[in-house]
This record gives sequence, C-alpha cells and structure tokens, in this order.
Amino acid sequence: MSALAPPASRATLLREIGILLPLAIPLILGQLFSFGTDVVSTLLAGHLGASVLAAVSVGTSLWIVIFVVVVGLMMSVQPTVAQLDGASQRAATAGVFRQGVILGLSVGLLCLVIVAIAGRSLAAAVGVPINLIPMASGFLLASTLSFPALGLLSACRGFSEGLSRTRPTMICGAIGLLMLGPIGYGLMYGIPGVLPGLGATGDGLALSAVLWAEALAYLAWIRLSGRYGGVDWDSGGWRPDFAILLRLLRIGLPISVTLLLEVTMFSAATLVVAHFGAVAVAAHQIAMTMSALFFMVPLGLSLGVTVRVARFIGQRDPESARRAGTAGFILMLATQTVSFVVLLCFAHNIAGVFTDDLKVAALASLLLGFAAVFQFSDGTQVVANGALRGLPDTRMPMLLVLLSYWAVGMPVAIWLAFSWRLGPAGIWIGLTAGLSVAALLLTGRFFRATRPRLGLAGAPFLSPGETR
Repeated sequence: MSALAPPASRATLLREIGILLPLAIPLILGQLFSFGTDVVSTLLAGHLGASVLAAVSVGTSLWIVIFVVVVGLMMSVQPTVAQLDGASQRAATAGVFRQGVILGLSVGLLCLVIVAIAGRSLAAAVGVPINLIPMASGFLLASTLSFPALGLLSACRGFSEGLSRTRPTMICGAIGLLMLGPIGYGLMYGIPGVLPGLGATGDGLALSAVLWAEALAYLAWIRLSGRYGGVDWDSGGWRPDFAILLRLLRIGLPISVTLLLEVTMFSAATLVVAHFGAVAVAAHQIAMTMSALFFMVPLGLSLGVTVRVARFIGQRDPESARRAGTAGFILMLATQTVSFVVLLCFAHNIAGVFTDDLKVAALASLLLGFAAVFQFSDGTQVVANGALRGLPDTRMPMLLVLLSYWAVGMPVAIWLAFSWRLGPAGIWIGLTAGLSVAALLLTGRFFRATRPRLGLAGAPFLSPGETR
C-alpha cells in the first residue's frame, strides 16, 4: 500500500484483506492437511522397507498426474459458483453443483478405467525397474478407486468454497489426515488373525478409503447442515446440462494443462538432478519437500483470491476484483517473507532433520537458500493464477505458463547446470527464472484485465442455461 494512496482506498483495501484472510485460512489449513497425508503415507511405506517406499513413490508419481487432471478440471466449479453468488443468482448454484458432481464422477470413473487397464503397462513404459513393477502397479491400481471420490470431493469443495464457506474443506482435510494413519497401518502391516499385510497395495487402498470418506462427509455436510441458504435444491434434476458442462470444461481444461505443465517441470528437474548422483538427488528432494510444504500457504490463499475476484466479476465490478487480487498479493508477500526467512536462516537445521549425511546436508543447505528466494516467484505466480481463474481467464494463462516453464525455466536450468557447471544449483536457478517469468506475465495480465473498460472483466457473464 502506497503512502500516497487516498485514505479511503487504503481503508477499502484493508477491509478486503480482513475479509480475504479468514476466508483463506481454512483453505490453507486444508492444503496443509492434504500435504500431511502424503507425509503419513511415506512414513508408513518407509518402515516397511526401501522397496515398498520406492514402489509407493513411483506409484504416487504416476497417480499424481491423474490427480492433477481431475482436480484441475474441477477447479472450474469454484469461480462459476462464486460469480453466480456475486450476481445474486445463488439459487442457480445448485444446478452448477449437480453438473459438477456429474462431471467429477464421470471423469473419475473414466480415469479409473484407463489406469485399471493400462496401469501396469504405464509403469513399465515410464521405466520403472522390473522388480518394482508388481508393487508399484499394485499401489496404482488400488489408488485408482480414489478417482471418482476425488471428482466428487472437488465438486463439493468448489461449490462450498464458491459460496465463501471454506471451513468444511479444513474439517474434511483434518478428518482424512486423522483417518489415514490407522487405516493405512492396518492395511499395509496387517491385523493379526484378521487381515494380512498388503504393503504398497494397502497404501493405495488406504488412500482411496480416506478420499471416499472425505467426499461423502463433505456431500453430507452440504445437503444436511442447513448452512447453504438461498440455494434452490428442489429445481432441476440430475440429467446432464450441456451448457453448464461445456462452461465447466472450457474453464477447467486449461487449468488441468497448466497444473500438468508445472508438475512435469518439477519432475523433469528431478530427472536432470539425477545425473549428478545420489547426494544431489537426496539434497534436491529435501529442498523440494520444504518448498512443497511452504507452497501450501500461497496455494490455499490463491483459492480464496479466486472466490473474491469471481464474486466481484459476478457483480460487474472490475475495480473491486482488482482490489481483491491486490489484497491477495499483499498477504502472499507477508507469508512468503516468513517462508524466506525460515528457509534462509534455518537451512542447516532443516537439512539436519532430514539427514545425517554431511555431504547431503551441506548441499541441501545450499539448495534451501535458493528455495528461499524461490518462494516469492512461486507465491506470486500461484496467486496471480488464482486471481485470473476468478475472471475467469484460463486459456491465455496456460500459454503463458507453457512459455515460462518450458521455454525459459527448463532451458535455463539445463544450460546453467551443464554448460556453466553449476549442477543442482543451476537447476534451482532455472526453476526460479521460469517461475519469475510466469509471475510477471500472469500478474501483468490480471491487472490489465481489470482496468476499467478494458480486458476480460467486462465480458458478459454466462449464466447456467445460456449459450453464446
């Protein structure tokens, strides 16, 4: 906030921050709980031995691709519902919710069938060691049962969050985290006299069971809690409404591709780091794990920004939408400054928690320093993307991310790592460069789009049932 800004503008911006923060905190906690389930799954697998841990890690790397596709597609529900609510069409959000459930379950079932048929072949095709294929494919096949649940859960989340009710996301995430430990232990290690230990397959079944529990709990809360007043549950039915479905697909497909571009960039970076040996891979994994943990904060914040921007677009108020985005950037800078300080000042301590190997710890400390700088670029790009989803603007951001990550980020990373002989440090500099370019381009696009009488914010809103 500039000291030269009018007092009324500063007060309005502070008020928006005061609304956004409590909206986003449950979403941030929900993302942290989701990250916690990954940690629990890894810990359970690790105590069964290196081969089980490796199989689960490989299976998860394949599962996450489908996860990104489903979640990215279903992220279209949230801004669509928020725009309707902002446009005083809350009754119509029931139709979007029903179509979101249909879409989520359908996509989840389709992914389940594809992976069930091709899972083992897919594991072999990506170069999984032969000795790990049975366990990795066992995990993958068991975890495919979670895909329809993931679609249903995402539809419920999008509906509730779009109506600015974000606590259920936090509560269901906490339920899932608390359930995974005992269920995973029982399925992976076995229950004497009742159930044999299923190892990696048990881990996949536990993941599926937990996601189904979260999805059904969220669905029950939406329909039975009475907290969603003004929603017309009695109108319409469960037949496909192709106008709404096409709108959700038009918004969601580019989001899926955008997320895939980011996931594959980080996966490719890990593969490149592998050329520098086991110490480099271990150190890189420590830095990536901490970055992923801290990323949950701006990611949750970005979901709140999407809701606030979309509500104002529904009200045909681009100036307030811009202010909501600005509030998101201010909060992001505050949270990422904390991440920066922690990673920079406690790099050696953090590395020591993960490893006793002095070489790994030394390199991890160096990479954590790069990860500290990385926080600002990563936080800015995810909040900017969240603000653009609220407009909704997803196709051009997808192209900007493609340019940033694959025309800048990875080429620079490889060039610095090999031509300049910077090794893993070069990879992290390249990743930071790619994310920085994305942050600049996406932020610029959002502020251009919300200028009065210009850009995307003035585009006619498509209500359910309408066609262009």
